[in-house]
Parts: sequence; structure tokens; C-alpha cells
Amino acid sequence: MGNEDGYKLVARLLLGRKLRKQYIKLKKMYRYRKNVIAEIIKTEQSYITDLKIIQNKLFSQLTFTKYTMENLFSNFPEIIKVNEPMCLDLMDQIEQENKKQLQIYENELIKIQKLVPTYNKPFSYYFGHENSVIFALMLKYTLLFDIYFPYCQSFGKAQENRQEQLKNDPDFLLIVQQLQKDPIFRSLDLEGFMVKPVQRLPKYVLLLKDLLKHTPEYHPDYQNIQQTLSKFEQINLQNNQKMDEFLNKQKIKELQLQFPSEKEILEGKKFLLEENVELFVTLRELKPVVLYLFHNLIIITEHDHSLFGSDKYKVKFRIPISFQTQCLEIQESKYYKNAFKIVNQKIYQFSCADKKSKKQLFDIINDQIQAYSQKAFEDMQNDVQSVVKVPPIVVKLKGTEEHNIASLNHYTVYVIQIRMDHMAWTIYNRYSQLKSLYEFICFKYRNKAKLPNFLHSNWLRNHENKYLEMRKIAIENFLQQLFVSELMQEAKPQREILEKLDMPTNFFKLYQIVANDQQMRNDQGQESIPELNYQHENNQVIQSFLQNVQIQRLLDQQLNQRDQFIFIWVHLHLSKDDNQRIRKYKIKSLTKSVLLCGQIAEELKLDSFFDFRLFVTDSKGNTRPIECNQTLIQSLPKDPTIFNNDSQMTKVQKFFIEQFDEVYHLEFKKYVTFPPRFEAIEYNKCEIRLELITEQLFEAIKSEQYKLTPNQYALVYALYLLSKFNDQQIYEIKQSRLMHYFKYVGPKKIYKHFSNEIWKEYVEKYLSQLMTKINQIVEDKGLEQNKKSVIARKILIKSMEDVELYGCTLFYVGYDRENVAMFEKNGIPKFFNLYIAVSYKGIYLLTPSQKDIIKKFDYKDFQKITVEPLAIIFEVVVDNKLSFNTTDSYRIYKLIEDYKEILKYIKK
Repeated sequence: MGNEDGYKLVARLLLGRKLRKQYIKLKKMYRYRKNVIAEIIKTEQSYITDLKIIQNKLFSQLTFTKYTMENLFSNFPEIIKVNEPMCLDLMDQIEQENKKQLQIYENELIKIQKLVPTYNKPFSYYFGHENSVIFALMLKYTLLFDIYFPYCQSFGKAQENRQEQLKNDPDFLLIVQQLQKDPIFRSLDLEGFMVKPVQRLPKYVLLLKDLLKHTPEYHPDYQNIQQTLSKFEQINLQNNQKMDEFLNKQKIKELQLQFPSEKEILEGKKFLLEENVELFVTLRELKPVVLYLFHNLIIITEHDHSLFGSDKYKVKFRIPISFQTQCLEIQESKYYKNAFKIVNQKIYQFSCADKKSKKQLFDIINDQIQAYSQKAFEDMQNDVQSVVKVPPIVVKLKGTEEHNIASLNHYTVYVIQIRMDHMAWTIYNRYSQLKSLYEFICFKYRNKAKLPNFLHSNWLRNHENKYLEMRKIAIENFLQQLFVSELMQEAKPQREILEKLDMPTNFFKLYQIVANDQQMRNDQGQESIPELNYQHENNQVIQSFLQNVQIQRLLDQQLNQRDQFIFIWVHLHLSKDDNQRIRKYKIKSLTKSVLLCGQIAEELKLDSFFDFRLFVTDSKGNTRPIECNQTLIQSLPKDPTIFNNDSQMTKVQKFFIEQFDEVYHLEFKKYVTFPPRFEAIEYNKCEIRLELITEQLFEAIKSEQYKLTPNQYALVYALYLLSKFNDQQIYEIKQSRLMHYFKYVGPKKIYKHFSNEIWKEYVEKYLSQLMTKINQIVEDKGLEQNKKSVIARKILIKSMEDVELYGCTLFYVGYDRENVAMFEKNGIPKFFNLYIAVSYKGIYLLTPSQKDIIKKFDYKDFQKITVEPLAIIFEVVVDNKLSFNTTDSYRIYKLIEDYKEILKYIKK
């Protein structure tokens, strides 16, 4: 077999595997779809049978005198005249479509199973027409459903008239009593039959929603189902506004009959909503259930699969609504769509048919939880004046980070935020740490802890997006349930668990400490950030940052930290010798990054540090910023160039790292770059800020972060010399070793473009022009001679502002081959890899070699940005998504959000 035949065979096998997966998925969907259609027809037949029982058994015996048919039964007979022909026509349509499509379906299925090499039709052709265009017929009939309005609106009055007739007309009473004894009435009373038209309308909505969810968008009947559903929702809404109270009572009675075991529980409840949803039984498996929402309770029912319960539902579980009940969104991803969860001692996850259904259901449940909780809290306050409302804990997994990417000890950490109202604590844990905690709890507190099963490790799937998404959900659910469990109410297990999570052991008291401090300051009329004593022209830009610093300083004072100080080395971008550039600082095990940044800024006399961060950097130039709220010890690699004491590593570890592994160091440098006018406000009043920015800029130019011409390199080098040396030193350098320091701003390959003489010519020209210009500025403004270096640094920044990518942070990403069409649609040429550059100007896509700009996007161009463990997805417009493979998805998203926040403040 030749290579070409081999490739064809592999392609054919891959195609067969892909088609089979699609076939299995669609087969499951269509099987469910058939069941829903069958239920629509079956319940419609049952409904019409019940209506005709009243017409044939009751109306035929009545002679009306005082009350006419309209007064007692409204337009009941007209409803039968609409629904009966609709049901018959639907059944006939289904039969015709089945006969029409059967032959096509069978023939094409045989072809696909044989994997015919000439396969060239869209997959929807083969499986997209089963039970085809049925609901166009039902859509036409909805135009006649206006007859339900008078029936529903007059239902209450007609019911009163029937009760009056039963009291005053013995013949009518006798007929009704005899009928109710007839087995055909199935132990229902007259009102049980009369309310069926009112109850039928919501049932149409419920069934059609379920059908729409299990109908592919390319299906020829999809639009018909969607429009029919919309019409029934409008009819239902108008009726509900008139009949809320009555429908509530009737619904409660109906549910008590349907679920006898819940009769006492449902007594006195206010019914609000019934919705078909899917329940996450496991992280992989979904099961159709029905959700019933009441004013203080949620009931979930499932289909009874027992021998005698084939057409019935049974109660699966109840979720009481209390102070700690929460309804939380599950982040939208490729694998988890339209999902949310309800948290109350346990976690219940649900998926809805579409975004609209999810939003409506989520909002209604959330509003009801808040309303009930607020009322219950007010009632408690009336009884006990000292009640303090403690907000529920919300656990949110924000994303993932890759640590030590160039090291042998490379691993993924999960960024987890644990929030109580305005106070949040962020932890950065590996999956193995969390699994170890789970096993510890199950072993030591197995009789007390009721936690969801943890996802087993699978190293073969560690780099699969779907598997990592499942991990994220599993971690979030585990910690959410752990923090609301009874176990965390006991002192000993609470302390042990918090220690294993690297959290303060008095975490649950911190919220009240912060709340009390803020209340005290408000009562005393103090500023929310007193100890910073900071007046700033860009005040709006940094206000939230300063408030965060205030909270972190307050928390640091209250933390239970009994451990000794740990000493670490930090590299500073200063124009001094190495002894001054690398400095030692002391921290504790729970010290946050922002507090060390504040300590460094205070030592350097840097008047503001809101745009600076600590970075972990390796020898290959890979950098990772440490977020303000990040605990340092959790974030730093155990590297001898960072830690100054032996307590963090053994001598063997230290030797192994120095000899064989990647070396890391910790840097303090600029994180974001503002637009020029705002940036100038900062560095014009703080020379140390100017020095830090320009030293970092020299290093970025040296590493070729910006695409510069040889002329621009010569200009930068001239400014480098002017910022480092005085006039006498520059004169001496020009005489003997002019190009000696070029290696600090330009790579070797750039220097090789020209001979040494040409470079000297360029540099001397710029030196002459710049020295003349700087001397003129010093003379005009009456400045001291030592300010010449400051002027040179400002000129450097001004000259770089003309470079399009100035201030950008670059990320090397992969090209998602599944989105080739979308890339071509947006005018993006095909590369296996490219750069994403992020700055205050927007987002750039750059070529992988020369870093030429392919395309630029403004932040307003994106409707949505989705973060996955191994990908970031930009939604430019609806259904137009650009997906990039990267392990830096969370970092990119976080940086974009920070820039958007900055631009929002600047706009104000």
C-alpha cells in the first residue's frame, strides 16, 4: 500500500469515527424528540376525551332555564371544535411524513454505515427529516386559540354560577353526582374537568420547550416549533395575569393528587413555576426532570421507570429555600451550555433548553430566593434585635494558570475565589492538593461530611479541554458544598480544612471585622482609605485598587499567622548595580502580593503602585504576573534565587534546581500601560517611576517585543547612554567604546545588519542632536545638570509612543483549526501559531515571526469572551467566534478586563 492509499484509509477511518459520534448523538436526540411528540399527541387525545365526556355525558342531559350554557360553561363546546380537528390533523400529518421519509432514511443510513468514500452531502441530510414538517399545521391552529381567552377570563364567574346551580337545582345536582360516581370520571369532580382547558395552555408551553431543545436548528420544522411556542407563551401570559390566584390553588390540588406523599408539604404553598429541565446526575450524564418552584420550596420530579409507573413522575428531591440558598450561574463553555446550580447544603446542577429559558428561570428563582430570605430575616429581626445577617459564601473558580512552564516541575493551578459579600479570598491550588483534602475529609469525618464525588485523576486526559472543564466544575462544587456544610460549623474540622487550603483559620470572622471597620469609619465620617493619605489626579482610575489595599492591610493585621518570617529576593528594574537591583524582603505564609508591592513602593519612594505587580520570570523570558490578592507562598516556585532561607527547600532540592532545572526570579515591574496623557501625569511627578518604566522598556526592546528599524535602535541606544552617563562619561565612551553597551538594548542579530562604522555614524548623529536638545531644555527651564538623564528617559517614552504596539503584552497562541471559516471571514490568514497583543488600544493579532499586525480589534468589537482551560474564545458578533489554543487563557482574559476597567474610568 502506497503512502497516498494509507492517507486515504486513515482519513476514511477518521471520517467514519466522526460520523459515528454524530450519528449516536443525533440518534439519542431524535429518540427523545419522538417521545416528546408522542406525549404531545397522547396528552392531546386524553385532553379531548375528557372534554367530550362533559359534552356527551353532561350537556346532553341538561335543560337550561335560569342559567344558560354561556353562564355555566362559557364557550366550552367551541374549544372542542378547535382542539379535536387539530389533533386529528396532526396525527394524519405524522403518518404521511413517516411514510414519505422512511425509504430515504433507510437507504441513506445503509450508505453511511458502509462509509461510502463518495460521501459529499451534509450530515443533516441523512438524519434531519424524521417526522419532518408537522408543526406548521399546529402553528396555523394557534390563530384559533383566542377562544381560550373568554373561557379563562369568565372561569371564576362561571364556577360561582355552577355552585349556585348545584344549590338551587336538585336535578342538576343529581345529574352531576351520578356522573361523578361513573368510573369514566376517574374520581374527579366536575370542576376537575372544567379546569382542564385552563391547565392545558401551560402544558403546551412546557412540551414545546422540551421539543425545541431536542430539535436541531437545521431541522425544517425548527422555525415552526419556535413560532408555535412563542404564540402559546403569549396566550398563556395573558391568561395567567387574569387567573393567578385561582390557577395557584388548582395547581396545588393537582400536584397533591399527582404526588400523594407531598400532600401535607404542599398545603399552603404558593405555586410559581413549572419547567422542564435537565439535571446533572454526574458531570457527564444529564437526566430530564421537571422543576416546580414554590414561594419557599423547590421540588424536582423525574419519570418513574418502575414496572407500574411508566406514565407517571415521582419526587426525586426537595430543595427548601433558606438564608443560605443560592442560585448561581455555571460559566458558559463549549461543554456546559445554559446551565446553573442551586446551592443549599447540597448542590443541584441544571441545564435549560436555551439561553432565553435559562435566563427566565434563573432570574425567577433568584428573585424568589432573595425575596423569601429578606422577609425571613426581617421576621427574625422583629423577634431578636441582635440578629446579624451573614451573607452566604460563594465559591467561584475563575480560571487556571500554568506554573513553572519551563521547569521539570510544571503544573496547573486553579484560581478559586471564596467570597462573602464584598470580602473575597482567592486561593491557588493544584488539583492534587484539593483531592488530598477531599480524601482527608472522607477518611477523618466520613460520618459527618456529605460531599459530591471527586473526579478521578486521569493523566492521559490532563490536556483535554473537556476533561479540564469537568475538573473545574467538580472543584467548584466540592468547595461550595464544603463551605456550606455543617462540618465547617465545628471549630476543629474548620481549622484543619482552612489550613489545608492555605487560608486564615479565622476566615469566617474576617467578614465581620471588615464590616465593623467600615461601619466605624462611616459613623466617624472618615475616609475609606485613611492610612494611605493619598491625593491623586487619576483618582477614579485607582480608587478601587486603593480600597482593596485598605482591606488587605486590615485583614493582614487580623490573620492568625504564628509562623516565622520568610525571606525572598526581588529583582527591581533600577539603573544601579546588581546589589541595589536585587533586594531582600520578609513575608509570612499568608502575605498577599499587594502588601509586598506596597512595601517595595514605600522603600523606593514610589508614590503610587496601582499599575505595578510582582512577576515570576524564567531564563527564557516567560513571565507570569502574581495578582494583588494572591498569597505569595502559593504562587512562587521553590527556587534558591527567590527564597533566601533553607526552610522552603532541602539542600538536595536546592542542588538539583541549580544544576538541572529552570532558574526563576521574582520581579517588580509595570503591569499595564495607560494612554500617554495619563501615563505622563504619573512619571512627571515621580522620578523613580520614570526610572522603573524606562529600565523595563530597555529590556523589552532588547527581547524584541517591539518591531523597530535599525534607525530606531540607534535612537534608543543613544537615549540609553544619555540616561546612564553624564556628558564627560559620554565623551570618553565616544572616543573608545561607543558600541560597547549596545548589547543592553539590541539583540546580536540586529547589530549584525550593519558594520560597526555605520552603527557609530547613526548613534553619533542621534547623540549630537539629543545632547543639543537636552542642553537647551536644561538652560531654558533652569534645571540642574543631573536632570539630563530624566529628560532623556522622557524622550525615550515619547519616541516609543509612536510605536503601534508600545505597552502591549504579548501571548503566543495556537490557531484553532475548527474555526478556519471564522478566521477567513474576519480576514485573518492561516498560521499554525500567532501572537495576541493586549494594550489600552485594543487587541492585536500578530504574525508569529516578524510580529506584523494582521488585524486589530477594539474592546467594543467583542460581545463576549469565554475562558476555557486550554482556549480563549472571542465572540465578535453572534455566532462569529475566534478561538485560540493557549494555556494563558485566564491571564489574557484578566488583562483585558483590567484594561476595560481602566478605559471605563478614563472615559468618565
